[in-house]
Amino acid sequence: MEIRRLKQEDLYAAGVVSHIAFHGRTEDLEEKRREWEANPEEEDWGAFTDDGQMMARIINNHFESRLDGAVIRSGGIGAVSTLPEYRESGAVREIFRALLPQARANGEVLSTLYPFLHGFYRKFGYETVSARTKFRLTPAQLAGHVHTGWVRQWKPEDEIGVYTGIYARFAQNLNLSHVRDDERMKKSHIGGTFYKDRRFVYLLGRGTEATAYIDLLDEFHPEGAHMIVREAAWTCPDGFRSILGFLARFTADYLSMEISLPTELDLRLHVRNPYEVAMNPQCNHMVRVVNAEKLLSLIHMPQDSAFTVTVYGDEQIPENNGTWHVAAGQVTPEPEAACDLRVSIRALGQMGTGAVSLREAMLREDVTVCGNFDVLSQIFRSKPIYVGDEF
Repeated sequence: MEIRRLKQEDLYAAGVVSHIAFHGRTEDLEEKRREWEANPEEEDWGAFTDDGQMMARIINNHFESRLDGAVIRSGGIGAVSTLPEYRESGAVREIFRALLPQARANGEVLSTLYPFLHGFYRKFGYETVSARTKFRLTPAQLAGHVHTGWVRQWKPEDEIGVYTGIYARFAQNLNLSHVRDDERMKKSHIGGTFYKDRRFVYLLGRGTEATAYIDLLDEFHPEGAHMIVREAAWTCPDGFRSILGFLARFTADYLSMEISLPTELDLRLHVRNPYEVAMNPQCNHMVRVVNAEKLLSLIHMPQDSAFTVTVYGDEQIPENNGTWHVAAGQVTPEPEAACDLRVSIRALGQMGTGAVSLREAMLREDVTVCGNFDVLSQIFRSKPIYVGDEF
């Protein structure tokens, strides 16, 4: 089996692999060929038989995300696909064995993905995180919230920078949130047409300041219309309250609505009757530590605190296995030291991103606290997470 980065001449075969694996249909395969060959990915990997047949492919998307206020290089795994005749051959495992060390060499700190099956990716060091929380309710539950400022519907000729700025302030302290520029905002987040797509984007503010935006999708069903709030972002508490007040105006329009929010925010505490609001953590995301030393250097710690950690179980990136002393952003290898915390590479992904607190992590079999509990519980605590981007 050969594992390598794909070349231009491999793109058609890679497209076919994913097309078959993801149940694709087309009337014109040659048209798809032109599409696949015209849009090469930044980092596309393949597994090949000895006679050159592509067996499987994986894309590693490149982006920046946030961790405890720092901006880090991250990877997003996509298009994980194997032809049926080569499944259970170990092709995907072998791609990960090559891809993940290269990701570390390229400066990535974290790798993330949207799994089809969580257990499958745990074999490669990934672990589940809740990317955001989805709430389902009726607009009537927001009665009492009022927005008295202005509202402007987005139009294609409008400047995108104000939306990018609001998102940046909204996301700056949300772990795993992607960094976006104007181009990315317009391509993936601010757009659509109300008359065709039934998608509405609104800017909210008061006086001369824009403090929030909201991206709505209108779905009609025979029993009544349903609103999906694709994204809501705000710069201050008044912006959040403005969003709730604006949504409260739709009581007569929608039978129900759903809205996704950062994990720290429980919308049930802001409505008339919390019993009538469904809360659903979105656990369709997984994270993997690519560089354990770098991650440990970035985790926010109380002043003058320190701890020693042993990380183990990384089969793809052996450099992540070891014992380190962590103090004031400095991570020093100490292979002979007794550790305060023993943690697997999978559990470190959850703990290091704030997806779980120390007490939650200790319920796992692969996390052992040997000492220094008070300091560790201040460092490894639940933190707000928000992932509003796909790849």
